[in-house]
Amino acid sequence: MFPYQSVKKTNTQKKKFYSDVLLIEPIKEQKSNVTREDIASKIDPFELKLAVDVMKNIKNGGIMIGCYGNKTKEIIFYKVSQELGNKYTVVEASLKNPKIVIRGVEERYMEQQYEHIVRGIIEQNI
Repeated sequence: MFPYQSVKKTNTQKKKFYSDVLLIEPIKEQKSNVTREDIASKIDPFELKLAVDVMKNIKNGGIMIGCYGNKTKEIIFYKVSQELGNKYTVVEASLKNPKIVIRGVEERYMEQQYEHIVRGIIEQNI
């Protein structure tokens, strides 16, 4: 194994993908720090035995919570809705379909007989 291969492999391992993400946004506009403090005061992950991986600030004073597992996401969703439902909206984040532009493809490759090529490109980029 070449030295650059090991470095490249460790860099790709640092990237994380959170499939279970909650977005908590205030009804009235405020700073993200206030939202974070409200949630931290009402919900204790240690007491509920939850594995919260990341909390990031988002626009309009909201925060994003990345969870490990669907069960953790459901518990946080329920607790925030129950405890702070009058001050915050809780939304499950959904994945967005990627958009790609491929330039320089000849018209003949877009015909019916080459549809498997187009499907292959789309599947590789999802």
